[in-house]
Amino acid sequence: MSQRIFLVAAPFARLAARAEGGSRIMEGHFPVTPERGTSVEIAGETASLIVTSTLDGSADRTEIPRAHADALMAVTAGRIDCLQTSLMLDRRPVRLSRIVTPGLLDLVTVDFDSDEEARAFAPPDWFGPEVSDDAGYRSGTLALQGLPEAREITVSNAGLDSLLDTLENRASRQAARALTAPVERPRPAPERKPAETDDPEVTKIEDDVIRELARSLQPQRR
Repeated sequence: MSQRIFLVAAPFARLAARAEGGSRIMEGHFPVTPERGTSVEIAGETASLIVTSTLDGSADRTEIPRAHADALMAVTAGRIDCLQTSLMLDRRPVRLSRIVTPGLLDLVTVDFDSDEEARAFAPPDWFGPEVSDDAGYRSGTLALQGLPEAREITVSNAGLDSLLDTLENRASRQAARALTAPVERPRPAPERKPAETDDPEVTKIEDDVIRELARSLQPQRR
């Protein structure tokens, strides 16, 4: 899997997060060794321990109890705290990360199935400069070394129109799904089958028991 990462202007990121909402993600990173990097991630009540190979970039993710993740998070060497928003861009999911720790930074990440798809991708106008090849913007580096030097990001009318198109297309798809969704008709109640107590013989026995119980509860004459 390939990734391309872009900076996003803060006003665009705020607008997208306000329109779409998001979920809080916390990442704690331990110092990197020559062979691997180790981190813990907490997303809501789900927590994972992640071991990443420094040789080929492959990652092994294991779900762990939230209490264990909290304990590990407390002893990590660096941490990232962000609000992550999921968007759809031409039927392709993208992740917008509004990082608040170790500092303010807005990034958008696009995943691809192949390098060819990644190279063919044309970023929309609301994306800022690409930082895919800059190791300073990787999550581990951000957590352990802090933010890189700030870069200027242009805010333009074309970028705003492009972002609004992305957000409005999602709203239009939701409305279309609501209009074309099949209407569920109420199912008829199943016919009641005669219970075992509907048997005349059983009913007679029950009546006799009730009458006998009623007589026993009546006050005795002296």
